Amino acid sequence: MAMDDTMGARIRTLREAKDLTQTELADACGVTKAAVSAWETGYASNIRLHALMALIRMLGTNVEYLVYGADRSRNSPPVVSGRRRRRPPPPPA
Repeated sequence: MAMDDTMGARIRTLREAKDLTQTELADACGVTKAAVSAWETGYASNIRLHALMALIRMLGTNVEYLVYGADRSRNSPPVVSGRRRRRPPPPPA
């Protein structure tokens, strides 16, 4: 497994590259240091939208990179239960 295989690892790598502490990032995102720690360790089940938008702005990235990483195409269908979700068929002409 590569070092940035998880969203938490990507958050930590970007935070450290910006020379930010967890506390500084937490303050900028309007959350606690414990929340940032939970994001980075994978213990958080979700990130509130306002915090996610601040996180993206502070880390200078985008949601696709945070969620999927560098190797996934932005247009790839999401994986559900180990299988790719099929795209709906085009509407009849």
